[in-house]
Amino acid sequence: MCFILDRPNQRAKIAKKDIVCWKVIRNNNTSYFYNHKYIYYTLQLKVKLIFNEENDIISEGYHSYINTDMFDTGKIDIDFDSKKTKFLIPKGTRYYESKEYGEYISETIIMIKK
Repeated sequence: MCFILDRPNQRAKIAKKDIVCWKVIRNNNTSYFYNHKYIYYTLQLKVKLIFNEENDIISEGYHSYINTDMFDTGKIDIDFDSKKTKFLIPKGTRYYESKEYGEYISETIIMIKK
């Protein structure tokens, strides 16, 4: 899964406070793409955000949604084996935001509740 920047040369931000975000994960608390297991209130391993300058995408990082609009409008499908889950991008974390797609990508994340 790739994160598409809103504009060329977009710079990373540093979270000035905890940022609430949302992810769709499997009911057993694993991610869809890498089978990564999330544990409540546990800071996930920090990953390097890998930027591809040729096509303005970031190929590595924790993807999340800015709000629940994507779920509420049906743009993101939640099937019987998945759930929308509240996460935090912790204060001090490097991240990118795409307002066009309603997404974040961050170097770490914390699952806080269903």
